[in-house]
Amino acid sequence: MIQLHNITKTYHRGKLPTPVLLGIDLKMEAGEFLSIMGPSGSGKSTLLHILGLLDRPSGGSYRLDGSEVSSISDDDLARLRNAKLGFVFQAFHLLPRANALANVLLPFTYAGQFPPDAQERARQALSRVGLEHRLHHRPGEMSGGECQRVALARALVNDPEVILADEPTGNLDQRSSLEVMSLLQGLNAEGRTILLVTHDNAVGCMARRVLRLVYGRVCSDEKVANPTQALQQLATLPPPGVQG
Repeated sequence: MIQLHNITKTYHRGKLPTPVLLGIDLKMEAGEFLSIMGPSGSGKSTLLHILGLLDRPSGGSYRLDGSEVSSISDDDLARLRNAKLGFVFQAFHLLPRANALANVLLPFTYAGQFPPDAQERARQALSRVGLEHRLHHRPGEMSGGECQRVALARALVNDPEVILADEPTGNLDQRSSLEVMSLLQGLNAEGRTILLVTHDNAVGCMARRVLRLVYGRVCSDEKVANPTQALQQLATLPPPGVQG
């Protein structure tokens, strides 16, 4: 499904080139759950943005479903991104004056295509993440965990093949992190491909496979023997301030 060969990325700030990715090779099959980990500045978010067609590599090959996508037009990139990919970000990126239902409908608005069943699809997506009772609540009326679940519902509304999540638990407390990761594991169990960037080792090990980057290179690529174990461990931790 996804195949990268010798992917590089260099940013140019003035006359000074800043290399970020230094030759990434990666192959993913449909239905995998991969976490990308590494220290700050290792290139993990840059890699996710390239995988999500939000940025272009400076060099190398990116094949998605067998087709080369590294050099297609911006319009084709946008159409492909809207058709195949769903995104979840650390900062939620919800419209503050819009309710949950309207926020989930945004991908249709941006695509300029509003199908007849759009409202029902948005309601179903919110129900899938346990927020059928929050349809008409605005972000300021919801917790951080609920906002992130609205963002996940928005990612699901177009029925994407791949969900890309960039630090989805970075702004969340323990319980909310557990809820979001449990949802991602459930979506993966249903057959969706998940790509997750995180700095949290416990969160990263909830994926089925962990790719670690250091200074723009892959330093390890390993399968996780028991991806539910980290989730179970997080669930058994007492809330802050509670003595075990």
